Amino acid sequence: MVTAGRTARQCPVCAELYRELAAAALLGELRLMEGADHHGVLTDRRHAAALARLIREFLAEVASDAPAL
Repeated sequence: MVTAGRTARQCPVCAELYRELAAAALLGELRLMEGADHHGVLTDRRHAAALARLIREFLAEVASDAPAL
């Protein structure tokens, strides 16, 4: 799970829910995007690029762990 760092700091209840959700997933983890707010994750070019990189890394990891068909 990726969450905006500023949002997580401003809403401790949200941050705790994000941690619980990530912990509930098999191999789940929580990544904070420091300096980003809820909307900035997508609307700020720098944060959006970082988010895209995290998604690509996640997909590559999942693909490398997948059994061959």
